[in-house]
Amino acid sequence: YFDFIKCPDDDAAYVLVGDVRGSGLAAGLVLASARAYFHSLALWRPSPKRVLEAVNRFIHEDTEGTQQMSAAMVFWDGGRGHFVVSGAGHRPLILWRKAQGKCSAFDLGGAVLGSGPAGEGTFTEKGLKLETGDLAVLYTDGVEKALGNGGMHAFVQMIEKVAPSPQAEDPQKLAAALCAELLKRRASADGASE
Repeated sequence: YFDFIKCPDDDAAYVLVGDVRGSGLAAGLVLASARAYFHSLALWRPSPKRVLEAVNRFIHEDTEGTQQMSAAMVFWDGGRGHFVVSGAGHRPLILWRKAQGKCSAFDLGGAVLGSGPAGEGTFTEKGLKLETGDLAVLYTDGVEKALGNGGMHAFVQMIEKVAPSPQAEDPQKLAAALCAELLKRRASADGASE
């Protein structure tokens, strides 16, 4: 799941990446409900932590604790010029710092959405400052699964290879370059295993 929610009448937006556990109709319904909750809550412009706390309760109540979803949420406040990030049992944000030319993991913490009372009090939020040329990459575990053994390490190597290129200045070209590199590595791994 990926979503971009622009706040009405404001220079602010939420960016979300999530992954529902399982598949099929039940997982699809959780995803559709979560999307509706995220969009409704964004109208009030609460902090990412508050949004995740509310969606955790809603999913737990809707599914009686039988379904869960991980999520990473970034809030951009253009008026103040900063990012605030929060997580719900999701993979870490990968930061590539142009000045160092290296990646690091930015842990988001939090319990998965739908954990209900067990997840209360686990959600936090952190400020994130990006300099010109820095990248923050959100993704799901599907990237790691596609890369097989060493998936996270391989993904970081891909980002470090693509990030210094001129393609990285355009988000769509960056995403296309990362996808092309992912497919190339996947094809290489599939060929080696045959």
